[in-house]
Amino acid sequence: MADQLAGVSIKKFHSVFGSDLKVALEVTLPGDEEITIPEGRDYFPHLVHFASAKDNPSSPVYAVRIYYLAKVEGNIKNGDREAIIQFSPWAYENNAQYHRLCFWAQSAKEKQFWIKLARFGEEKTFGFNPGRPYINLDFFGKKREFTPVFVKIRDGKTMDIVYFVIEARVSEDGVELIIRRVEESEAPPHLMCENP
Repeated sequence: MADQLAGVSIKKFHSVFGSDLKVALEVTLPGDEEITIPEGRDYFPHLVHFASAKDNPSSPVYAVRIYYLAKVEGNIKNGDREAIIQFSPWAYENNAQYHRLCFWAQSAKEKQFWIKLARFGEEKTFGFNPGRPYINLDFFGKKREFTPVFVKIRDGKTMDIVYFVIEARVSEDGVELIIRRVEESEAPPHLMCENP
């Protein structure tokens, strides 16, 4: 299967920092929700997940998760100062229960991999571990806003420490994540204290 359709990525996860950190935007619908798409649009079965109880896969579906398409411009791992991921829905989501950003640290099992995340207004950093390479964050749900996420990561190739921030804005066209490199002094103090 192709990774792009008319310049739009049809993969589930999209690069934030090369292959070290990727992100997806998902919407969760009730388990009995029928997936409907606008006339003339394609259906992407690989971007749909039917969630059931982990201990009993034959149990009823309690949620349907649909992952957004995305157009990606720039790559801060390759030296760009800013990158933009423009997410766009491809199915109707009238009965959406919530949206969330799903971060995937693909390299979490590698020894040299190191990453910490933090937000202003919180006291502790958070991160990944080898057994759980995913972090899900509420996205414009309970708070109706998205608090920027600051990231401190060790580049697996150069071993340099890189700081960047992930910000978001919503428009009629969809959702944009803006990823931009920042100086250490711009990050939350509790993130600056973390070291590999």
